[in-house]
Amino acid sequence: YTVGFEQLRERVQEYPPERVAEITGVPAEQIVRLARRYAEAHTSSIRLGTGLSRHQNGGMAIRTITCLPGLTGAWQRRGGGIMRVTNGAYRLNTAALERRDLAPSQTRRINMLHLPHALLHLDDPPIKALFVFHSNPAAINPHQEKLRQGLLREDLFTVVHEQVFTDTTDYADILLPATTFLEHTDLYRGYGHYFLQMAHPVIPPLGESKPDYELFALLGRRMGFTESCFHETPEESIRALLATDHPFFKGIDYATLASGRPIRLRLPDPFLPYQDGFPTPSGRIEFYSETLARQGLDPLPHYTPLAEGPENRELATRYPLQLIVPPAHHFLNSNFGEVKKMQQREGAPQLLIHPQDAAARGIRDGDLVRIFNQRGETRRWARISEDTRQGVVVAEGIWWNKYTPGGRGINQLTSDETADLGGGSVFHSNLVEVELTPGGR
Repeated sequence: YTVGFEQLRERVQEYPPERVAEITGVPAEQIVRLARRYAEAHTSSIRLGTGLSRHQNGGMAIRTITCLPGLTGAWQRRGGGIMRVTNGAYRLNTAALERRDLAPSQTRRINMLHLPHALLHLDDPPIKALFVFHSNPAAINPHQEKLRQGLLREDLFTVVHEQVFTDTTDYADILLPATTFLEHTDLYRGYGHYFLQMAHPVIPPLGESKPDYELFALLGRRMGFTESCFHETPEESIRALLATDHPFFKGIDYATLASGRPIRLRLPDPFLPYQDGFPTPSGRIEFYSETLARQGLDPLPHYTPLAEGPENRELATRYPLQLIVPPAHHFLNSNFGEVKKMQQREGAPQLLIHPQDAAARGIRDGDLVRIFNQRGETRRWARISEDTRQGVVVAEGIWWNKYTPGGRGINQLTSDETADLGGGSVFHSNLVEVELTPGGR
């Protein structure tokens, strides 16, 4: 059930525990102990988080880890294998809702990470209008200073569909009120479970607020589109989504979901999703990937140092601290960032810094510090802690710009480059320097 085992066996000889210890900072004996425990376990399970992928080498890191169940065979046993998210099991008829067939063939698709570049540099043709919904790019997008310059363009017409006054609404030419989940019908799926649930409104929409599907239907009709999708009710759209013959949805229809109870997908028991093969060209676990080889990429798992990491000696001399930006405990990305109770629970925008790194810079606990690199700067209060290792600073976010000292958030520092595979973000691959702000004590 695998391809390329012999090539993989040769490749791992390049990574003895001692070399891996030098790369990771994890003692070699711990690496050996974990490897043996994993290999000897009859049923081992790996739960992957998303943050691991948000590095310049994050795609290969994920690929390498996903090879492990192929070595042990754990994927063949109930409860074993590896999982990141479960939304791949929701085989809904999304084509009926997305209607990509209506998009002109020349329509451009732009990675949202590249929005700063697109607003400032695309010119064939240039972007003249921006419609923002379900997002707060002025807080969450990387390379915020470049994005801010793009949003400030006099010739850019910006419409924002929102529930609250976010950082992005500050740049809107027109602000349209959006409903909350309490005011509209919706269908919810999960990314950590296998339930599907319909929610009905418990209050009517406040004021002139509208759900996005109603807003887009109204705009479509106003622009002269006559296709049936611009006239569908929420019930009709949900019925279209459920029009699938996939066995996971056997017996699940609109009437079943209309009660509002969560309904579990009709998964087999035991659920072994790859017992009939893998979604690869060979149908097997590909330790060696011909697809990557044809793209000119390394077909085997390997380690590539970060372009913006300590092994880049020239850049690390100017910015010697690695910055990672994991989620805060009381926000959900930028959601709830305006809620005073959540702000109070979170405390304040802080930077975790190791005692030795703080002492070398004359920083005390609670000082207001400036964090900066070649892209921008932000300010936070220092929290000296051994919860982070020496050489690594941690800024939990996302605090909105308007609630951050100086009005510049943590994404002033993050890069809008994409990861090695898949076009994902590199939010955790940043080198920075930290200093005490004048009068910051």
